[in-house]
Amino acid sequence: MRSLFLSLFLTLFFALPTHAQTIEEPFTFNCTTLQSPSEGCKSYNEMVIKKDQELMQFITNESEVYACFRPGDDVFLFLAFKTPGDAKFKMGKSGYLEAEGQMVYFRYSEGILEDSKIGNGTWTKFSIRGGPVFFTANESEIKSSVSDAELSVSYSFPNLSHKLTTYDISLRRSTLRFSEHYTFPKPPVVAKKGAKQEPASESDDRLSYTGYCAQIKPSSSLFYPR
Repeated sequence: MRSLFLSLFLTLFFALPTHAQTIEEPFTFNCTTLQSPSEGCKSYNEMVIKKDQELMQFITNESEVYACFRPGDDVFLFLAFKTPGDAKFKMGKSGYLEAEGQMVYFRYSEGILEDSKIGNGTWTKFSIRGGPVFFTANESEIKSSVSDAELSVSYSFPNLSHKLTTYDISLRRSTLRFSEHYTFPKPPVVAKKGAKQEPASESDDRLSYTGYCAQIKPSSSLFYPR
């Protein structure tokens, strides 16, 4: 009888989770499922596990949350918004049902906030079948849109050459693929001493990144594969 109790005890003991078998934290993402490895995914999980106040505030308060990871870089992008309930929509000047809303965009590099933008705007119901569409207001610091198909964010900022760089990111909601770009004027070519100065180039350079996102909080009205 004693050996039977000992056998049951050992069975239950080894069935319990250990430090090596940690229970998955809410809102974390399994980085091993990414098509391309990203240190940014590990940084995101670290902040969630440590209950980072800044990040968790928006994860818990917004209804849809995406984290996008640059392949091979310790960079992740955080996009979040809240789709208003039916009771929030009122007839607007456009002749359609409208509700106020906002888009949240953060970019973290090596676990440190590199840039953040929040754009206020309007959700509009253009049809009964499709979901509402969001656009930021004209006076907003960023331009942003959300539809059933895609969401996007763009804004401009002065660069070190005292020119404007335009940044934009788009996310396809069905595939969770993202593409981001930095577009900026080409620097002028410095002529050799005594040579004729060439006119400044009017073309632009572009730095691009592509990768995949994780849908941290799923949509309440639509299903998107992980």
